[in-house]
Amino acid sequence: MVDVEFMVIGQRIKALRKSKNISVKELAEKTNLSSALVSKVENFRTLPSLTTLLVLTEALGVEMSELLKDIGQKNEGSTYTLVRKEEQSPIVKEASEGFDYRQILTQATNSGLMQCCHLTLEVGNKREKVSTDGEQIIYVLKGELDFWVGDEKVKLSKGDTLQFDGRIPHLPEAKKLKTELFVIYLIRHESSH
Repeated sequence: MVDVEFMVIGQRIKALRKSKNISVKELAEKTNLSSALVSKVENFRTLPSLTTLLVLTEALGVEMSELLKDIGQKNEGSTYTLVRKEEQSPIVKEASEGFDYRQILTQATNSGLMQCCHLTLEVGNKREKVSTDGEQIIYVLKGELDFWVGDEKVKLSKGDTLQFDGRIPHLPEAKKLKTELFVIYLIRHESSH
């Protein structure tokens, strides 16, 4: 599963769950997975194991082939990956206000997945703290913000770079200016249920 296909799988799981009117909590209970893991799979914050995908598809009443349809064909055999501006798509993660993610690139690596996004934060953006199974790198393109890593607040402005363990609950907050970030996720393979 390379490129944006990892995201497609998460989006498909979320769409199937919603079409069946099942909450994240209910799906977690049906699968004996944690709600946090189901949410991470749906929102591209972990690389699910094959076992996790099998359990989710069974609980959703679909075949694995439906979930993986058309996966794995793009850029096969190429020595580089090119994503044109018009191919960069908006993505929706957890319930939030004032977060505009634009998918730039997702690429498989030996240890997991690298995902690059452009994130625009509106002043007063809102969301709960989240965690990601991997490292994160934030580069501020424009504006300023408070970035919460656990209980620690880090003030960032244009040109600043922040790297941290994404497993620590975190949250960016644009207080005064619309802010643009370049975000790199180095997502590890799912470690546990």
